[in-house]
Amino acid sequence: MKKLTIFLSLFFITACQKDKIQVTDIEITKSSNYSYYFPGETITLTALLQPLIVKDQRVKWIIDKPEVASIYYDWMENKNTGCVVITKAPGAAMIKAEAKNGGISRSVIIIVISGKR
Repeated sequence: MKKLTIFLSLFFITACQKDKIQVTDIEITKSSNYSYYFPGETITLTALLQPLIVKDQRVKWIIDKPEVASIYYDWMENKNTGCVVITKAPGAAMIKAEAKNGGISRSVIIIVISGKR
């Protein structure tokens, strides 16, 4: 019974403190594992924020070369952790996922070459 009481107490404290927990890491995954892409292809990026219990999961997606690819996402959605990338022209673009809660960020590079798949 004592273990159950301690567990429930810790669970309650954690739940109450959820608003104050900061993001400590971000992992980005791609919907495809190609090394390069061609113009007109679509890639979905997903950011996994750690710890998983962070209440505000919003991620701001930033691209350094919008002439190479476009990014689309919904900033207002509270659980927004993904974006869609549409490649446009040959080049390399760095896409950064920045957590609203904690200021942590991670980046991936998308390489676009001429031609078709």
